[in-house]
Amino acid sequence: MKLKSAYLQAYGKFINKKLEFGPNINLIYGDNEGGKSTIAEFIFAMFYGQKKYGVKRRIYTPIHSFNRPWSHPLYQGILTYSLNKEEFRIERNFHNDFEEIKIYNLRGEDITNNYKFDSRMESEFFKEQIGLNERIFKNTIYLSQNDMEGSLYSNKENLLKEILAQTIYGVEVDQGEKTIGEAIAQLEKSKRDIGTINNKNKPLGRSYQLLRENLEIKYQIENKMDQDGQYRQSLKEIEDKKNKLIEKKSKLNIYKNHLNNQEIKRKIDLIENLIIQIKEIEEYIKENFDHNIKENSLEDIKIKRIKNQKRIKTLIGLIIGWIFLGGATLIWALIATKLIYQGPILLAIIIFLIQNIIRLKSLTKNNEILFNQLEATGKYQDAYYELKYLQEKQEDEIGEFSLDQLKKKIQPLEGDIDFSNIDADANTVDIMLRQLENELIQLNNEKIALNVRIEENNWEPDRLEQVELDINNLKNTIEDLEEQVEAIDIAIATLKEIESSGNSQWLPPLIKKTQENIYKITKKYHTIKIDEESQIKTLDPLTEKLVPIDQLSKGTFNQFYFALRISMIQGISPLPIKLAIILDEPFINFDNKRFEESMNLLKELSQDHQILIFSSQARERAYLDKNNWNYNYIEL
Repeated sequence: MKLKSAYLQAYGKFINKKLEFGPNINLIYGDNEGGKSTIAEFIFAMFYGQKKYGVKRRIYTPIHSFNRPWSHPLYQGILTYSLNKEEFRIERNFHNDFEEIKIYNLRGEDITNNYKFDSRMESEFFKEQIGLNERIFKNTIYLSQNDMEGSLYSNKENLLKEILAQTIYGVEVDQGEKTIGEAIAQLEKSKRDIGTINNKNKPLGRSYQLLRENLEIKYQIENKMDQDGQYRQSLKEIEDKKNKLIEKKSKLNIYKNHLNNQEIKRKIDLIENLIIQIKEIEEYIKENFDHNIKENSLEDIKIKRIKNQKRIKTLIGLIIGWIFLGGATLIWALIATKLIYQGPILLAIIIFLIQNIIRLKSLTKNNEILFNQLEATGKYQDAYYELKYLQEKQEDEIGEFSLDQLKKKIQPLEGDIDFSNIDADANTVDIMLRQLENELIQLNNEKIALNVRIEENNWEPDRLEQVELDINNLKNTIEDLEEQVEAIDIAIATLKEIESSGNSQWLPPLIKKTQENIYKITKKYHTIKIDEESQIKTLDPLTEKLVPIDQLSKGTFNQFYFALRISMIQGISPLPIKLAIILDEPFINFDNKRFEESMNLLKELSQDHQILIFSSQARERAYLDKNNWNYNYIEL
């Protein structure tokens, strides 16, 4: 098996990144965080996808979201490789909405459907091609930096069991287990510890019970949320009504001020008109009536005139009487023969008549004067009474305010308001304003009642957020526990199958390959024995005694681990395939001597196996160049 090329169209930090691999040794150099692990993850994802292994549902691994490009809409790539003298091209779209895999042969034929898809809707093409599932491939073919930093050194006395558990068994066996039977028992105990849905004393049942309780709490909180929303919607509607009523009230108040202004202006116009009339009457009285007329009352003049008329009547009666007397005297004089007495009497009568006639004329003239006075006084009094009437009317109109104060009472109106749709007098406006005020009071009471209900409802948004977080955590916990149960069931079935088949078919070639490899890189140790408890021992060439490798130095132990892993890669596949070897910072804890011997082993293995070394150090390239080895260099 040889990787030919990788095209990271959009994967992780890489956009349109193309890599060409050589058939033997490939050194991929990059700084820390430069993307070396991303390239290795891309290769693995192209072969096996990015879904969790050992479950029946489609659940993505954290790598799927971690490597999704942030600044690019695509999430896809292409990988080409050769296997058994055939070439294949894999095209994968990792995007959730457009997830797809296409497999083509050298002739460009789509052979995707030639391979099975599992329950996760993941193609098993590579498993069918090399005979290894994704867990064995990843834990065998790919030797990571964490492995070489000694993550297994703390469990070094059970090294073989750890490696076999990770690769052949496909599960992780806890430290201290000695047999597959005990591993099965431990897994069954772990399954019992997880429990069932109905067992509330175990994590799974307890999680389901807590989930049900939290779902009920969420239901109650959401009911409160709905009620709170309804109450607040009602509050909003009340506020809208209040605003409309307040706006209407404001407009009516402005209209009322408008009516008041109109009334004040009417009063001002009336008062100013009264003032003009008063001034005109005062001028008329001043110009047409003297002081005597103003001083004399109409009644006094009437009395004087009546008395004068009585005198005239009396005087006229006397004159008539004297005229009759004079006439009688004249007749007597004409009849009598002697005129001794008639003459003087007649003369006296004439003189008396003349005096009374003169007096009558004077009284008549005085009567005319009194009549004129009476007429003038009447006009004066008419004018006077009219003046008094106008003055009283002016006082009534002004009331307690002066004219200037009335003018100041005119209120300026805001804006250009159209009152054409309001047809009401001041009294009607007051009635309408009282009705609006009553409606506002009623709305305020409803608002107070709603606020009380909101407070009594006691909806807590933060609590809903916390409950939803708890529910999500519980669901994740349940999902993890159920996945553990599912994985344990698969592991138990796998271990039982292996237990029934025994270890004889793969242990001898593994021991042989490991002995060859460890001698090549140590030039010291060449014998390996595995006892009944699967403990690895080596023959010390000095003492010629078998020594457990966990008693060796950490550097030597890492060499044994490296040799064992390389040996497993050489013989892990049930098919006659030379698998590629992918190493991520494999020599970071090796001294120069161990490093050089390990590189020499890889040089030898590269005759049959393609080697991919990911490194951030310079010594790999320096060693390759120093020895003039043919290799393919890729710098990220």
